[in-house]
Order: sequence, then C-alpha cells, then structure tokens
Amino acid sequence: MEATRPDWYVRHAYGFLRVDPKYNAYDLTLFKLDSSFIAHQITSNLSIYSLETVNFGQHYISSQADGRLMITPIADIIDFQHASFTLSDSPSM
Repeated sequence: MEATRPDWYVRHAYGFLRVDPKYNAYDLTLFKLDSSFIAHQITSNLSIYSLETVNFGQHYISSQADGRLMITPIADIIDFQHASFTLSDSPSM
C-alpha cells in the first residue's frame, strides 16, 4: 500500500511500477496479483531484500538508469544492487 494514500497500491503494469487506487481496478483479481510481491532476503544483512512478482515468477523489481522501476526477468539482472531494497521504519524523501 502507498504510505500516504490508503487504498492506493504499488503495482506493476506494462512492465513498470506505478501507484494505482484499488477502487479503479477493472479486474480486481489481476490488480491483487500485480500488487503482490515476495520478499527474498539476499544478503546476511537482515534489512536488504529483492522483490519477486507473484504473477510472473522469476521476475524482480529493478531500477533502471532513468530511475524508473520495472519488473525484470532474473536472467537479465546483471547486478543485484539494482534489484535490492532496504527496509526502513520511515519513508525517505
């Protein structure tokens, strides 16, 4: 869920991540799948994770050179530094 807007969710659509309201979902089942991810701990540091999509197995969220986030097949991820995230108690600005 998006931290500042209840009922808005981070989801992937057309390969990129976006934030959409749940109430605008045409297909609620697909919306739920697109906004569900599996967190995988990727290092011995307990706060660093990669996020795999639920409905596209072996596809992970990765950052692109232009700053956008997209889902990428694991075979295409060269550097997992671009596909890892740190847990935080507060949103960063």
